[in-house]
Amino acid sequence: MGNTRGSLIKEISCSNLDVNDSFFDSLRDNYGPEFDRWFKEKCVDGGRNALVIREGENLYGLCIFKVEHNEPINSDGDIPCEIALKICTFKVSDEARGVKFGERLLRSVFEKCYSEVIPFIYLTTGSIQESLIKLLEEFGFHQYGTIKSRGAKIADCVFGKWITPHHDSHILDKDMFAREFFPSYKDDSTVGKFLVPIQPEWHEKLFPDISDFRHSLFGQTLQFQASEGNAIRKAYVCKSSINRIMSGDLLFFYRSRDRHSVEAYGVVRTCARTKDFCTVLKLIKGRTVYTDSDLRALMGEVDHGLLVISFDLLGYIHPPIDVNDMKRYGITIPQSIVRIGESAYMNIFRQKQLWQQY
Repeated sequence: MGNTRGSLIKEISCSNLDVNDSFFDSLRDNYGPEFDRWFKEKCVDGGRNALVIREGENLYGLCIFKVEHNEPINSDGDIPCEIALKICTFKVSDEARGVKFGERLLRSVFEKCYSEVIPFIYLTTGSIQESLIKLLEEFGFHQYGTIKSRGAKIADCVFGKWITPHHDSHILDKDMFAREFFPSYKDDSTVGKFLVPIQPEWHEKLFPDISDFRHSLFGQTLQFQASEGNAIRKAYVCKSSINRIMSGDLLFFYRSRDRHSVEAYGVVRTCARTKDFCTVLKLIKGRTVYTDSDLRALMGEVDHGLLVISFDLLGYIHPPIDVNDMKRYGITIPQSIVRIGESAYMNIFRQKQLWQQY
């Protein structure tokens, strides 16, 4: 789907992984000697692939997956749909904690499912994996019972997620729909669409997959990867006085000064205005390009407080929507956040998006 132009994530055969790497030690501790046998028989001999984040021979993130057809996902024998993607192993190394590699891997899983028309994702994990479970729940996963894997000491929890709507999804409002079925989203007339200006230096950091730096000599070096760039959930902070942005609305980021185009877009999770610095820090949680000193300076420039928007990155638009496209439909090049009219949205923006709209 062309959504990761300069991605850190690579898809490789499991036969190209060294199971003796210390990266796998914690998995062996949990599953015992059965893990090595499973890896050889199911992953290598079974021809499975993996999504990886690595630099040289060092492995920092791993997602081994397989596509299943009409297979039960838990001990109760539940089969949620005819085709599903199972995440067999999902792990980020201890050395890479804090830079949102887990979210970056998860976004690649969503992209994989979209490109292969797979509506359901699931995985099993131990209840002690609190950080992983928290990550899953933030992006719409729910528990689907338990299952005891061969060689495991205790039963694992099964977490699953639909990325396309089903059953009674039509009754959900735009916010709940986006939370449940992300990265699918609603874009009917109840959904606000906004053009958000962003300067190149901040655009580079917030959207590194389409940055100029990513294609430079050190663009793939992991030491230069920041959490706000890898994260699905990001924060945009500004001085705008607009008060109409709601959860479930869509944001289209206009890169000013150099490219003069829209390439990135996302769905709003929360939107709040505050004059309290500590509240701003709590809202952004390391998901913004701004430093503490940047934020203090911004707060000193406005009396009405800062607007803090938390949004989930939906993806990138290729080819970009350029300034001539926007002018053709009467869209003023923004100095601050502006609303996109329905006609302009339908004629320019909707047809260039990559995820499924409802």
